[in-house]
Amino acid sequence: MKIKLEENGHIKQLVEQAVENSNKPDINCGNVVHLTKEQIEQIEQVSSALGIAFGVMLNSAVKYAIYYATSNRLSVKELDTYPKTLGTDSIKEKITAQTQFKLEKIGMQDYLSECVVTGVKLLYGKLINNVGISTKQPAESFVKHIESKTPSEKRKFAKKYVKNIGLEINGKTSGNSSIVNAIGSINGKKVVFQSNLAKTALNKKNIGSLSKMFEDAEIAIVLAIKYTGVFEKQLREQVNNDLKLYILTLNDCANTSVVFKNAIEDWPELANFEDYL
Repeated sequence: MKIKLEENGHIKQLVEQAVENSNKPDINCGNVVHLTKEQIEQIEQVSSALGIAFGVMLNSAVKYAIYYATSNRLSVKELDTYPKTLGTDSIKEKITAQTQFKLEKIGMQDYLSECVVTGVKLLYGKLINNVGISTKQPAESFVKHIESKTPSEKRKFAKKYVKNIGLEINGKTSGNSSIVNAIGSINGKKVVFQSNLAKTALNKKNIGSLSKMFEDAEIAIVLAIKYTGVFEKQLREQVNNDLKLYILTLNDCANTSVVFKNAIEDWPELANFEDYL
């Protein structure tokens, strides 16, 4: 089976690193990983497809699980592929210093098996079952289409989405602003929503107005094209700890990311975003 690694730059990089590091000294003489027979078969299939050894594949699976979780602003334990239980088959393989470091960095050094299983399921889904590939192009085209719109057209799109998910427009914006504010309620809980589809990434200048807007809300969502790396952390520091806050990008919504799925659990109507693709 041939895999087109160029379709996923990180997976390609992961494989190159794995091959390069496979003969480097390891910090342990061996680590026990608990797997099911099905998971062992999946590892063998992906290893064969990529042309790497079984042990190298285990290390790569851990790294990919951490990468995928971080990219979706989640912990590994919050991913759908994180196992509730572990298999009874024990496999002893060496874990590289780099893999161990990544596990320690996120406090998951005691959850090696769980991280392996999480990464294996993700890689198997993407490379063997081709999960999600069929919708990638339409989603990317949609995001680029919205990004190219004028502020007025972006507000029009946001207002249509707001009404589609059962909220009411709150306040007026005009001119060069791409902002649309909305409010509503779900099961008696106050919901606040802001769409800010400006080309400039959301940053600390946006935090003051947002934190004030979210003061008495129980669920809050920000929809943007992009935001700076520290924006989410800084905003969360300014709002009530009990607030369920979801910071989404157009890419999250168009590609149904893990973050978007979590938001849908609290606010099912958000799934109507698919109507725009």
